[in-house]
Amino acid sequence: MIRNLNRINLILIVLIGGLCVFQWQVEKEARGNINSLQRTAANHELKIAEQEENLKGANEDIERFRVQVTELKAQSDDQVIQIRDQKAQVFRLEEAKTQLTKQSDSLRQALDAYKAAIASRDENIKTLLEQRDQLYASNKSAVEKANLAIASYNEINGKYADLVGRYNELAAHVQAAASNSDEAKAKSAQ
Repeated sequence: MIRNLNRINLILIVLIGGLCVFQWQVEKEARGNINSLQRTAANHELKIAEQEENLKGANEDIERFRVQVTELKAQSDDQVIQIRDQKAQVFRLEEAKTQLTKQSDSLRQALDAYKAAIASRDENIKTLLEQRDQLYASNKSAVEKANLAIASYNEINGKYADLVGRYNELAAHVQAAASNSDEAKAKSAQ
C-alpha cells in the first residue's frame, strides 16, 4: 500500500515537473517571440518615421515642382520639353508617395498583429498558471488522503498485533488446561 502511495506521489511529482518544464519552454519560446516582435516593431517604427519624412519631402517636392511647371509654361514654349520631364518626375514622386502610404499601412497592421500576439501570450501564461495551481491543489489533496490512509493502516496494525497477542495467551491457557486435564485423567485411570 505504501509502495502504491509512493508510486502515486512519484507520478504526481513527475507530472508537476513535466508541467514546469513545459511551462518553462512555452515561456522561453514566448519571450523569444516577444523579443523578435519587439525588434521587428522597432524596425517598422523606424521605417515608418523615415517613410513619413520621405513622404513629407516628396509632398514638398511635388508642390515645388508644380509651381515650377506653372512658371515654365508661362515663360516660354521653348521650355515645353523641360516641363514634360518635370511632370514625369512629379508622377514618379506621387507613385512613391502611394507606395510609401501602402507600406505605412502594412507596417501599422504588423504592429496591430504584434499587439494581438502579446495579448494572446499573456492569456496563455495566465492559463498555464491556473493549470499549475489546480494541479498543486489536487496533489495536496491526494497527499492528505494518503496520510490519512497510512494513519488508519497503522492503527489497524496496532489492533491486529494486540489481538494476536491475546490469541496466543488464550491458546497457551487452553493448551495448559488440556494438558492438565490429560494428566488428571491419566492419574485417575491409574
